[in-house]
Amino acid sequence: MEHKELAQTILEEMFVRVKGAFSANPSDSDGAKATYLATKRISHPDYFPKYFLFRVPTGEIPDSTVENSLKEWNGLPDGSAVSTICGTLRQFKTEGQLIKFLRKLETFERILDETRVPVVVRAVYGISPELSREYAGLNSSEYDRAIWFILRLIDERLVEHAKLQTMLEEIVEQCQETLFFVSIVDRCRRAMRVNLFNIGQVANITRLRELGIARLQSRFLQDKKDIFEELPKDWPSVLHAWCTTWDSETENHQPEVQSYSVGMLDEHPNYLGIWLQSFMTSNGGLGGPKFYYEEFCKIFDPKLIVELLEKQLSQALQNDKQKEAAGLFMQIYRDKQKGANDSKIE
Repeated sequence: MEHKELAQTILEEMFVRVKGAFSANPSDSDGAKATYLATKRISHPDYFPKYFLFRVPTGEIPDSTVENSLKEWNGLPDGSAVSTICGTLRQFKTEGQLIKFLRKLETFERILDETRVPVVVRAVYGISPELSREYAGLNSSEYDRAIWFILRLIDERLVEHAKLQTMLEEIVEQCQETLFFVSIVDRCRRAMRVNLFNIGQVANITRLRELGIARLQSRFLQDKKDIFEELPKDWPSVLHAWCTTWDSETENHQPEVQSYSVGMLDEHPNYLGIWLQSFMTSNGGLGGPKFYYEEFCKIFDPKLIVELLEKQLSQALQNDKQKEAAGLFMQIYRDKQKGANDSKIE
């Protein structure tokens, strides 16, 4: 019995979850896991093998590299801090290690002085146009990991309401990558659901929406930039956010977005086919292609699209995919019209 108690004491000291298992109130929260990671406890799965390998696992970034980077950033002169941090981030990107580096920065972010948090945030959103969207290791892309890192850093370190709001507003107003700031507003809107509790409780989401809409209006309405040329892959997400004001229940900008979009058809009649194809997926052979009609209609009035197709069919549809998408759209539209007419008869 004496040896059993001794063994249990040793295991409880080494493995926090063992101690919790013998506790009257066992707990294993995400916060506790983060603490195990930051303190390099043997009980965390990221550190368990390191205690027996006696070396950094192949492909891993040494903790000391990340810790030294954060300490260096604390001492950088204000005038060169952002550019220096950008240089470090680009170096890890070149080496294919940026996702791992950002993940480790999250682990050791407490080393970073609070006064340096805005500087690091500026560096990350500053390189956002260079980040890859392709999913790599750790089930993430450089782009998504950068967004998550920024929001986690703000949520964890800028707990004072005014500082937190000011930083979020700066990103929306200053970030040059359109989808990046659009995604920041969207994540803030869903903050409580993605464990960004500080942002969820105190951020002024209405204000962030206003700033986001103002930037989109300035760029594409006032400056007359072509969103379909400028953002060939991102425009559906950006226009969805713009039209719905990030799923606001009280504000909708669909009329101005539709007017802006349709106004381009005289010069670019092929855009109509591009719009339709962008909302069709092949479904990988599972049940055939699918057209996302409801999402499409949050941007475009379906009745107007039908009228435009009838007028510009030969010019609008440039390939078989676009013709297939138009066919799926028309079928859904007719089915819904028929359903509406049947309901009136009943």
